[in-house]
Amino acid sequence: MKKVAVLTGGGDSSGINALIRSIVVNATKHNLEILGIKEGWRGLLEENFQELNMENTEGINRRAGTILKTSRTNPLKEEGQVEHISEVIKKHNIDALIAIGGDDTLGVAGYLHTQGLPVVGIPQTIDNDIYGTEYCVGFNTAVNQVLTAIEAMRESNISHQKGMIVEVMGRESGWIAMYAGLIAEADYVMIPEHPLNFDHLIDSLKAKKAQGKEACLVIVSEGIEIDGVDRGEAVDAFGNKALAGISYAVAEILKQKTGWDKRIQVLGHYQRGGQPTAYELRNSIEMGQYAVQLLVEGNLGNMVARIDDQLTTVPLSEIRGKKGPISKKFEAMAKQQGIFGI
Repeated sequence: MKKVAVLTGGGDSSGINALIRSIVVNATKHNLEILGIKEGWRGLLEENFQELNMENTEGINRRAGTILKTSRTNPLKEEGQVEHISEVIKKHNIDALIAIGGDDTLGVAGYLHTQGLPVVGIPQTIDNDIYGTEYCVGFNTAVNQVLTAIEAMRESNISHQKGMIVEVMGRESGWIAMYAGLIAEADYVMIPEHPLNFDHLIDSLKAKKAQGKEACLVIVSEGIEIDGVDRGEAVDAFGNKALAGISYAVAEILKQKTGWDKRIQVLGHYQRGGQPTAYELRNSIEMGQYAVQLLVEGNLGNMVARIDDQLTTVPLSEIRGKKGPISKKFEAMAKQQGIFGI
């Protein structure tokens, strides 16, 4: 093995650049040439490359986003693109590819491996919902961003005795909402994994007010479904719908049922930024090192996974089309702490 290519696809997060730097550091120790692919799968199709080395990746660890840029291009969507990718890889003498991204990016990587292409995957999404791993790059920092935003707004809400509805990302996974809700002492957390019950929400908030709570905090995961609320038809190349904005429907229903007027904060892409946390950096450095080790050993077709805080591998073939569930153990603890209401 002489040349390794790296790409980042899908939504970005803090921690990716530390991953890239770790890959470069460890690949260099094995005398491997590292080729960065710009803009995800689109860059591979268009042969948009840049050399990665110790000099041009120095100091990037604590930067958010990805120096390689990203896109949501799906090469499985159009006929002939997989064959073209195979030709590009041969043309540029690429011996192996490291794909960094969520289930869409890794799903493509898994399919390409079935077609004979040498691939290793690394899970990266703030949603923390990739099957086979308990941790995905970006999650810890995203939660930290949510907590920073909540604390910045909390005192103003208390001053005005105004409740607050904070909408967080996560798509169909409630990980961010649940984790942030536990730490921020939320009064109610709404996640896709739980049946929606507005009567329970209202009763819980009334009970909190009766206990003297001045400004209740409700955290809403963007992926919850409300009967009668149309999400629209717009989708990305992988068929994912735009989900932001459901908290406005929650606030309107609460106002109709109770007369309460709550402040709404949709955190959106703010969650993807910020300097990566210390844990984020440690995980990214370890995952990058482990990915290079897999390549050197010829252990291809796998995703790097963290289970019980240890790194291991999961075949890419096992994760395609699946979602990683929220932890039942963590969910039980969160429920015991009262964030899912009375």
